[in-house]
Amino acid sequence: LVVTNVNDTPIIGQVANIIKTEDDGTFTIDLNVTDVDGGDTHTYSASSSNPNVIATVDLNTGVLSISKTTVDVYGNFQITVGVSDGTLNSSHTFDFNVSAINDNPVVSDSNWTVPEDGNITFDLNVTSVDGNDTMRIWDINSTNKWENNTTVNGQTITTYEGNTTYGVVSYAINT
Repeated sequence: LVVTNVNDTPIIGQVANIIKTEDDGTFTIDLNVTDVDGGDTHTYSASSSNPNVIATVDLNTGVLSISKTTVDVYGNFQITVGVSDGTLNSSHTFDFNVSAINDNPVVSDSNWTVPEDGNITFDLNVTSVDGNDTMRIWDINSTNKWENNTTVNGQTITTYEGNTTYGVVSYAINT
């Protein structure tokens, strides 16, 4: 009786769906490849359904790394990983879900000057990487009593500098 060796397909371990937040760093997981042939050399592949989510496999260890090109990437993406012994291949696709985090808005530095007894109306340049936030001025603080003469409408601020009042007005925002 002669038993002839037949090349068997390498098997990549099943990866459960993964949930992370957009502020998490690189995620790694061992792909747990098995091959009953024992001595085969394996090559790996990895891809993502989103170009801002990068999936790579260390060719020496078989460890999958998933990273983002920017911090503010969120949504549900598919990651496909594969293994080959040079002849036969297998692959597995799983969901990589990145939950959004509400990031702080950014106010561009601006300086305005208003003469004593004058008034000024200006718009704050407020941006949010989240893109769909409604910006509102949350609080107005100053080194004097300007806040008593200040009105806010969305991102537009009108302030009247009263008699003998001068100083710096600062604005804090919250979305």
